[in-house]
Amino acid sequence: MKNSSDKLLLEEIINLIPYYVFWKDVNGNYLGVNELFAKASGFTSGDELIGKKDNQTKWPKETVDFFNETDQQVITNNSPLINVEMNTKFINGEVKTLLMNKVPLVNINNEVLGILGFLTDITEQKNILKEKNKAQKELEMITGKLIQTEKLRALGLMAGGIAHEINNPLTIVSGKANMIKRLINKDEVDKDLIEKHCEDLIETVNRCSSVIQNLKDFSRQTPQDKITQFLLSSSLSSLIKVVNLRAELKNKISIIERYTDMAISAKKVSFEQTIINILENAIYEMREDKSITIYIDNYEGRENGIRISNPGPPIASNILPYIFDPFFTTKPIGIGTGLGLSTCKSLMKSCGGDIFYERYEDMNSFVVTLVV
Repeated sequence: MKNSSDKLLLEEIINLIPYYVFWKDVNGNYLGVNELFAKASGFTSGDELIGKKDNQTKWPKETVDFFNETDQQVITNNSPLINVEMNTKFINGEVKTLLMNKVPLVNINNEVLGILGFLTDITEQKNILKEKNKAQKELEMITGKLIQTEKLRALGLMAGGIAHEINNPLTIVSGKANMIKRLINKDEVDKDLIEKHCEDLIETVNRCSSVIQNLKDFSRQTPQDKITQFLLSSSLSSLIKVVNLRAELKNKISIIERYTDMAISAKKVSFEQTIINILENAIYEMREDKSITIYIDNYEGRENGIRISNPGPPIASNILPYIFDPFFTTKPIGIGTGLGLSTCKSLMKSCGGDIFYERYEDMNSFVVTLVV
């Protein structure tokens, strides 16, 4: 009686397991299954399936072939087959993704007597993962468009400064060209003076090229912002030149670079847009001041990074907990929210970094941590 009751208890436990459970002999005959597997195979109970092979079930032929192939792998190698994904069509027409596990059943001499297997339905998890990946791609696309929009907005703010930076050299080019024209029309040509004017022309053209190249680098649209290694100095110096193109900041802003150069690994576009956003936030907060000073230092905490600081009273305690929340801004309606610190934080985390606020030397500081 005890053996009978133990057997019934074991069968009840196996039937309660939310997996498709089965065991076979070395010839592929079913020795036992739980109810879930029996119904999926086209039978009303597990007893009906005992002694039958896979080709006597209602599993599709490709599934039967796959069952037989994996059975033989386990038996021949006397080793388990773990977490093998398979897609199969069920009797009701539904296609499910199953995770298959099979282990050999052996005697005391380690001789294979059969196999024990179970299938886990992971269709819902796969669908969730698929939707998550789709949402992630959509988010990356939206973030990319947001970054590009912010770049164009920043370029709009810089338009006056850009015109000034280009117009002045063009005036010099025009003047030098006229001088050279007059010199070559003289009876005695002063080659040394002409050479000097030509050198000035080349230097002026290079200056214009530098301005244009900085703008091109800043405004470029990168389809995939991948993690690369680059020098901090080359990135920051280019960004500072771009910020200084803003006409209303002429002779007003000083960005003091006190950092030690280093090679960093990050998504370059994400990093640069984050820095631009922090600089613009600092400029906006100090817009009423006669002069604006921003300091860029190395940060040497738990991780390497840079600290961007500007003088001023600390951020109000009722605002501080929310500055990294999505859509949070202290700017009035119509001024724009910029890229937003929440998005900047996400961008930096996507390349192994982070961004946080701290009060440093009586200044408001934002620290951008980096992988060095």
